[in-house]
Amino acid sequence: MPPARPQTRDEVRVLRRLDHPNIVAYHECFWTGPTQHIVMEYCEGGDLEAFIRARQGELLDEDDIMLIFVQLCLALQHVHAQDILHRDIKPNNIFLSRGGIVKLGDFGLSREVAGGGGLARTMVGTPYYLSPEAVQDSAYGAKSDVWAAGCVLYELATLARPFQGQSVSAIAVKILRAQPAPLPSRYSPDLVALTAALLRRSPTARPSVAQVLELECVQRHMQRYRAALDALLGAVQAGAGPAARAGPPA
Repeated sequence: MPPARPQTRDEVRVLRRLDHPNIVAYHECFWTGPTQHIVMEYCEGGDLEAFIRARQGELLDEDDIMLIFVQLCLALQHVHAQDILHRDIKPNNIFLSRGGIVKLGDFGLSREVAGGGGLARTMVGTPYYLSPEAVQDSAYGAKSDVWAAGCVLYELATLARPFQGQSVSAIAVKILRAQPAPLPSRYSPDLVALTAALLRRSPTARPSVAQVLELECVQRHMQRYRAALDALLGAVQAGAGPAARAGPPA
């Protein structure tokens, strides 16, 4: 059996440490000749990018946006509690499972850090979702994942990325200097304020995931999600799980 590439070996080690309803589950790793295979949970609903694209400009209801976002935050809270940075949060890496349960996946760029305040320095990830501190090649920590989650929240509300450009350097300039277009007027002041807080350029001014989950406007949606999850798990255990669908729980 040939040795695993360091990145693959690191990903498998991280996946073995993570066990959460909102994280794509790791099953096993095996080899066939020179090829290494990682077996993961199947997510019937596809990824969030395809879900957003399928909207074809039709805006999401705020309740549905928040149900997706709350689940992303719960996944991130678990990841950060294990002293792990995801470092590549984007709609492509967020998946929809049975009943619309949201699952964070693709830990290929994740990094284990020492202690809750551990920092990384290597600039990795998809340019559109890089935090200002990562763009500036500064040390960054869990708040960098929070920024990326804010970009995802913005994209759910507008169906467009907050910072766009024709090149990596153009995107970087936008991230460091530009203000994204306002959210559509249909959305509440709470959602507008939450998105703005997550996209604060200074990481010290950004809330942690734990602080986000304590917000009253987020707590309301978390209670709704937990009720939907309990109902889903009960149905699955009874052998009558609902069919998969690409969207949040009703």
